[in-house]
Amino acid sequence: MRDDEPSKTAWRSAMFRASHQMWDNPRVLDDPLTLAIVGTAAQDSLRARGAPATRDFESTIRAFTAARSRLVQDALGEALARGVRQFVVMGAGYETSSYGAHPGLRVFEIDHPATQAHKKELLAASGIGGDVALVPVDFTRQTVQAELPRAGWDASQPTLFSWLGVTNYLTREQVLATLRFVASQPKGSEIVFDVSTPASHLSLYERLVRLKVRLNNLRRGEATGTRFDPSAFAQEIKGLGFSRTEALEGPTLNARYFAGRSDGLKVSKRSAMIRAAV
Repeated sequence: MRDDEPSKTAWRSAMFRASHQMWDNPRVLDDPLTLAIVGTAAQDSLRARGAPATRDFESTIRAFTAARSRLVQDALGEALARGVRQFVVMGAGYETSSYGAHPGLRVFEIDHPATQAHKKELLAASGIGGDVALVPVDFTRQTVQAELPRAGWDASQPTLFSWLGVTNYLTREQVLATLRFVASQPKGSEIVFDVSTPASHLSLYERLVRLKVRLNNLRRGEATGTRFDPSAFAQEIKGLGFSRTEALEGPTLNARYFAGRSDGLKVSKRSAMIRAAV
């Protein structure tokens, strides 16, 4: 992405989450603050467009945007139950689900400086607050392990890490470097992240759609990076020191979050999340 501009992809994800709050019933993700942070103009724009489709390709992206944040919320609930009190959101974008929801939880949001500066403005304008430390990091030039301690993060305590919408823009080694760092954390730590699957896993139609998305990202200055086979990568990173890894692909996510819906909303079967625990 361009150094002086907030991420348009992160904003698009925020709009998908807002649309999910407004139109999809039942909601997979309950995050009312996402409507506040996008603002009234964006809400009016969504209303003017009317109810979005629930059975086309764009709807699968909206569904996955909601499902991946819901998976993080579920993981956070489990982490809190086992005594974890630190939550690091890497590539936080315009996420709002951790604001004011869990007293006693220390939240650290890491993102590109330009995106984070814009988010600060929106948080102030919408009156959203909470015990959240904003940590500016350019993942292509800086490391999480160097910047987090400066923000007050305690390396001696277990941490839940969320990493959504980021690995697709990094090299394989940059992804592995961050995962090595998480794997070195105290017992009870965990990371939840998404990956983009290789073209060999996609249908011809999906490849054409991905090419269109990639060209749009390039125009925004947001080049795409590495693809991963979810199951194979989940097995591979066990070697970094994780005690348990799990790949959750489209069918699993649909069974967990979209079963029994009458509107047909679901994620693509190519969607993929990974959980890795220390």
